[in-house]
Amino acid sequence: MESACGTPKYTTYTVGFKDCLDYIYYQTDNISVTSVVPFPLEEEMEKYQALPNIVFPSDHIACIADLKWKLNELK
Repeated sequence: MESACGTPKYTTYTVGFKDCLDYIYYQTDNISVTSVVPFPLEEEMEKYQALPNIVFPSDHIACIADLKWKLNELK
């Protein structure tokens, strides 16, 4: 198993706590990652000090990845 979006510096960002709490785990033998939506830069997050805010309405940053079955290997 691996994390489709890797391990970003943070998926929640508040004044007193910034860390990665969210992951998309997948089985590497059956699935591959085709693309990942990049996380916002820390400079973007610092503008509004914490989540949620006017630009990011959730208290977590979404982990978004496209996954693909490895069909030729499944039997």
